[in-house]
Amino acid sequence: MTNTSAPTTPEATIFQHILARFEWKMHRVLTVLLVLGLCSIVISLWTGITGRSRPSPLSSNTPTDVATQQAEQEAKDDPKLERAAIGAASVIAAARNPDSVKFSWVFVTENGTACYLWRAQNGFGGMNQEHAVLLPSADHLSQSVATWNSRCAKKHGTDITALVEQRLPMLRMFAP
Repeated sequence: MTNTSAPTTPEATIFQHILARFEWKMHRVLTVLLVLGLCSIVISLWTGITGRSRPSPLSSNTPTDVATQQAEQEAKDDPKLERAAIGAASVIAAARNPDSVKFSWVFVTENGTACYLWRAQNGFGGMNQEHAVLLPSADHLSQSVATWNSRCAKKHGTDITALVEQRLPMLRMFAP
């Protein structure tokens, strides 16, 4: 009986081993690509069926964003508004828990008086509503009820609450 198979040399054995490992790795790569392709198809179908899609962060025009953009433009044009936005940092710095400060209303009157109304956590864990006034010629906030009543109560001005809320993360960085 004759042996019809070719004799195996060490080089041929090494080549077969390398080829077998390459085929195994290619099998794994193709499997991963197939799974990723199927996942992307399923996600595309799901968003098409449900109508859900993520809004682009560049094209968000919610009313809050529009108000913030308007307030920012006004602040750039009027240094009184910018000063009032910076005055909010004093409110945050004076708070017992700076992360709990939530501005309800911030506005600037025509003469440059900045009025702040906010809620913040007190020492017992409850929330208090507070107010402060930044007079045009002052370097610090006043929490006097008499000053609030004479300068801010029943007064109108430019509402910059959206601008202050938008700048809160930056303002909190400067709080102690």
